[in-house]
Amino acid sequence: MRASRLGNRAGIATAVDAIVAQELMDPEIASYFYFQVTPGSNGMPPVNGHPSVAQLKSCLVNQLANAAGGPEAYPGAPADNMGWQCRNMADSHRALRIPGSVFDRFVMIAAGVLTTAGVSAADIAVIGGVLNSTRTAIVDPARDGGAFMPPTDASAGGG
Repeated sequence: MRASRLGNRAGIATAVDAIVAQELMDPEIASYFYFQVTPGSNGMPPVNGHPSVAQLKSCLVNQLANAAGGPEAYPGAPADNMGWQCRNMADSHRALRIPGSVFDRFVMIAAGVLTTAGVSAADIAVIGGVLNSTRTAIVDPARDGGAFMPPTDASAGGG
């Protein structure tokens, strides 16, 4: 897959915007964006040390564009990600304790959005491969389902 088939960075960013919007419509998945969408955050990270939704999307765009052969670096430098230093998948998701069923639903929603947008099945398979390759770094095998459980210490947790 070549990044140009996906519209390069601009096309990938448009797809990521649509994917995240659809993901946030699922209450269980949205619960794992706790540190990004806490009421009153006004688009900024609600807790020091956590990225905004825009910064998370920038990291995902760089990850997918890099995997598609684009010039983007992942995790890249803070200047590339709206001032946020993207982290590897294990570090950024560990405290979220995401169950496999939630991860799988995230990937399925992303595939549905891409299908609706007219992305080829071959390119969706490649993107799905990129997302699925992160499964072991993201999924907590001790959890079998359910929404995010916010920490009692607001400085802990994912992002």
